[in-house]
Amino acid sequence: MSEFIIKENKLMAYIGQSDIKELIIPDGIVEIESEIFQKAITNKIKSVIPSSCKVIKSNAFKNCTVSSIVIPQDSLLREIHEFAFYGEIKTMFLPETLKFFGDNRYLSCEFLYVPANVNFQGICAKILCLDAGVQYHYASSMKVNILLLQEFAKETEYFCLYKPKYVFENIEAKSVEIVNKLKNDGIEYIKTNRGIIIININNSIARFDELPKEIDGMNVIAITILDPLEKNDTKYEDEIKQRLGISLFAHLQIRNKEITAKASSLECKYCGDEENATSKETQARMECSQKVEPPKTIEQLFKGSICWAIFISIIVFFATTLKYRQDAVVGLL
Repeated sequence: MSEFIIKENKLMAYIGQSDIKELIIPDGIVEIESEIFQKAITNKIKSVIPSSCKVIKSNAFKNCTVSSIVIPQDSLLREIHEFAFYGEIKTMFLPETLKFFGDNRYLSCEFLYVPANVNFQGICAKILCLDAGVQYHYASSMKVNILLLQEFAKETEYFCLYKPKYVFENIEAKSVEIVNKLKNDGIEYIKTNRGIIIININNSIARFDELPKEIDGMNVIAITILDPLEKNDTKYEDEIKQRLGISLFAHLQIRNKEITAKASSLECKYCGDEENATSKETQARMECSQKVEPPKTIEQLFKGSICWAIFISIIVFFATTLKYRQDAVVGLL
């Protein structure tokens, strides 16, 4: 007896054992219908989607928690509807053929790549890499910690939906690799074409200056351990600024204001409040037009202080000399 009920190359239901750990959808399936599981699956499962599948309907994997989703490189997948998956996965590269990705807020992902020209409605992702031309809809439930923008992607406005702690531009998706060396070296990081982004450390590293400045011949461009925009997080603020780079720190502060203003504008539009939406758009343009002036380093401030001290000393010297001469002249008279 088959574990699947299939009609006209559409997967209607799974009727096999409920204690499976892997579900391999048969080749030739072009569509996975809603709620294919007749009873709850007891284990977290690895789900393998065949390259022939073009549509995954809403709530397709309801009653099942996924730990891995495998989509082949030659996939013909075009649509993943809302709430298709539930669970937590490590990585997911959506295929270039995809045109629609619904609101899948109950699927959390450590790393997700979204290709160009996708109508993308959201997910919870620790690291989200977006190509240019991604269409979007407002979804307040989406959460992103690190947003990687591919070349020219910043020209679109989809990033205004997020309030990411870190934004990196001109990242090539194919260059992205998550490397976990917590056990041996105490760090976890992302390799990119622009350099290394450290995303996690363990207790074996006590200070930021113990972190490497270079890994595998690539420079460390950022450390995303703590949020540089969080005002209450001041314990290591100077150290974070130093390791992140002063200019990046300032850039993130401006970018966060721009993102927040645009997100507020879009939310007003979504709720039908056009008047407030217009004012928010104006605010976003003002934030975007701000020039970022990086805070001065201690060395720069020190040099500046010496210059000012010398300048003030000269002024005081001349003022004192002039006053002495004036007193002398008055005495003679």
